Formats: sequence, C-alpha cells, structure tokens
Amino acid sequence: MSQNKFSFDINARIPNQLGRAGTIHTPHGDIQTPAFMCVGTHGHVKFLSMEDLHAIGAQAMLSNGYHLRNISPTIAQEGGLAKWSGWNGPTLTDSGGFQVMSLGSGIGKVVSMEREKEVVNTPKKERLALVQEDGIQFFDPFTQQEDFIGPKESMEIQCRIGADHHMLRRTHSLALHYNKEAVDAQNAGPEFP
Repeated sequence: MSQNKFSFDINARIPNQLGRAGTIHTPHGDIQTPAFMCVGTHGHVKFLSMEDLHAIGAQAMLSNGYHLRNISPTIAQEGGLAKWSGWNGPTLTDSGGFQVMSLGSGIGKVVSMEREKEVVNTPKKERLALVQEDGIQFFDPFTQQEDFIGPKESMEIQCRIGADHHMLRRTHSLALHYNKEAVDAQNAGPEFP
C-alpha cells in the first residue's frame, strides 16, 4: 500500500453557496464527491460481490472498527482492509463508538428516549458497557470477554487495518447522548470543544 498519497481537489462549486464537488485522492484510488459508499460493516457487503459493487458505482467501502478489531492483526498481515476484503478501492472505517455504547450504556437501555421521563441509568452491574474518563469498558458478546476501547485504541485499530479514512471517536461527545453520569460530569466540569 502506498503512503501519503492523500489530497482533495475541488472540481466545481455552487456559486454563493457552500456546496461543492471534488475528488478525494487516496492510496487505493479516487473518490468523486459527493460519493456513494457501500457499507461493508465487517469488511464485506452481504449478498453482493465486490465486482457488483464496482458495477453499480460504489466508490468506497465503509467498514466498522469495532467489528473488525478482533481480526485486525490478520487484516494487517494480509495487506490491509482493501486487499483483505477484495474491495481493492478506497476504504473508510467508523470508530465503532456507537456499537460499543449500544451494548448497554445507551439506546434506551440506560436512558429513556421519552423526553418527559427523567434520565435514569441502568444499574452498573447490569450494563454491558461502562463509560469511563478514557474510554468505554465493555463485555464483548461475541468473545464473552471484557474489553476496552478509547479514542486511542479506536485509532490504533483503524490504522492497523490500513483504512484510507478514519473516523475519530470522542468518548465524551458520544456519552453525552446516552449516559446520565457523563451528562452530570459535563455539567459539573469544563466544556469540551
């Protein structure tokens, strides 16, 4: 895989507006923006071959760092996400923060989604995920083991698998939506940018 071949060219602008079209250049190919990205959460798109995806105009594949974390050493050994998956095109990985939060510290399991109800957390001993200052400690339902992902670990996974674009996960910004303790800490502490 080539390194440091990233750039962005603006090809057209909407006069007096923010809209624009451009080209993102990556080591695995170009992406014309706006872009259609296929979602291959686990490094592949169910029910479609990579050839089919190219035929319908998909320009990049979006995968999930959380779902790929346990096999990331294998992906790295086999040449990175684009080669390992057979996509051989630009890749983007999401941090997996939403998936970790949904293991029990959010998505209605902790905070009621009904605005008129008071925000109440599930007792800590019943949660699969606990938000901490430096990340999220969670019980992995696939491996049946305790695990931890913070912003640093998330970026290490995404870098290890050689994705072209990485999405950063900020513990506090996600926690604010789903965790009463994080909301309380935010209200008591300094503001985050």
